[in-house]
Amino acid sequence: MKKYFKALITMCVFVFSLINSTLNVNALDEIFYTLSNSETEIDQSEILRDDLIISTEYLPDLSYAYNKNSFKYYDQLNDNNKSAYDSMKTWLNPTTEEITVTFPDILSYQTDSLDMGNWSEEEYNNFWNYVFGNIRFGKDALMFDYPEIFWIDESQIEITLSSVRTSRNILTGVYTMKISELKLKGGVKEEYTDIAGAEKYQSLLESSVESFEAEGSDIYHKVKYIHDYIADKVSYNMDAPYNDSAVGLFCEPYEIVCEGYSKAFKLLCDKYEIPCIVVPGNIDIENNIGHMWNYVKMEDGEWYGVDCTWDDTDSSSNPVRYNYFLKGSESFNLNHTHDTEYYTTAFTYPELCAENYIYSVSQPVTNTVTTDIIITSVSTENTTVTTDIVITNVSATETTFYTETTEITTDLKGDYNTDGKINSADLVALRSFLLGLNPVDMEFPDDDMNEDNIINIFDYIILSRKILGGI
Repeated sequence: MKKYFKALITMCVFVFSLINSTLNVNALDEIFYTLSNSETEIDQSEILRDDLIISTEYLPDLSYAYNKNSFKYYDQLNDNNKSAYDSMKTWLNPTTEEITVTFPDILSYQTDSLDMGNWSEEEYNNFWNYVFGNIRFGKDALMFDYPEIFWIDESQIEITLSSVRTSRNILTGVYTMKISELKLKGGVKEEYTDIAGAEKYQSLLESSVESFEAEGSDIYHKVKYIHDYIADKVSYNMDAPYNDSAVGLFCEPYEIVCEGYSKAFKLLCDKYEIPCIVVPGNIDIENNIGHMWNYVKMEDGEWYGVDCTWDDTDSSSNPVRYNYFLKGSESFNLNHTHDTEYYTTAFTYPELCAENYIYSVSQPVTNTVTTDIIITSVSTENTTVTTDIVITNVSATETTFYTETTEITTDLKGDYNTDGKINSADLVALRSFLLGLNPVDMEFPDDDMNEDNIINIFDYIILSRKILGGI
């Protein structure tokens, strides 16, 4: 009797231990992996599609620890997306060969059936949402960080499950799929035809960037030169080939869209190691359209907005304006809203300086400096007037073009620094223009105070009266 009783007790302990172990999926998985140390025959492929990301339920927690000193979206990714990013950097050189992505954190997905053909549409989408969430953000970050990857058709990136192990809970019948790696294969955009065509345009882009020289001795003048070069050279055209990449800046017909403007601007800033990122936003989900611009970090340590697209007038006489050049959040964010939804990856963006960028000129300490500027051929009826401008007491080690005064916003004629306000900062900008310190393009009739088709001392006098007298 004791033997039977002991056997019964032993059986109960065994059953309890078995049931308890099945409640621990990880422990049970380890048992099955030990019993069957081989991969399954699951061989499924899918195209990486943004529209399948329909819920945040299966999205990983991204570590949005934005480093202010960084200008790479890579820094915001979790480990799996960083691994995908690193693997996809293979595409810096055009290739359609399969690449392998290995997940540091193995994916785990539970299902009632390993036959994906019998899955409901909801379960199918849930599964691929989960997989995509571990590579898609890495792909988006890579494309934003490297405008050089222009040739790949992001709508034709094929994913194939390559290393899947499974276990089954013997009580519930639920399968657990463990995915440690997968394969990616990219396709070539139609306008480049094939790999040979992509390599040809890659060579063109590389040589063009290498030969490009931004004039200027400091960051401000280099950034301004890049901005002006792009806005002056290209036109906006949604139907042009190469319009969504920097290739369009260097290849006929020299027509691009906002994505091309912003990626070209970043690519040229990258050449000079000027911190710059591309920023997607102004998303209209209903019409499936959006916009893209740049944030750039200046030598003062602050970030500012630049929108080359909207500063390109497509005018032969005045091709460039500065309405969206090095602007702070107070003005730039009035019509620029970066994307914070999962329509595109919800990256964290640097905080813009509130105020517009003010260019400062470092100068050695000097005594009083007198500069004469002779403006001739200013005609009023039959009289020719010669005027001297005398600037004195320029003695500071750093001259900052900024002064606080009452602002006038009703009439913007005379807004020489294009910040949407009329104040003494515009007097400083106009004075710098007359002295040749800031040779920006003036627009007629917006900048011609007395409408005589020339910017001169008389415009300075009229603007002074307008600001000081409020007229």
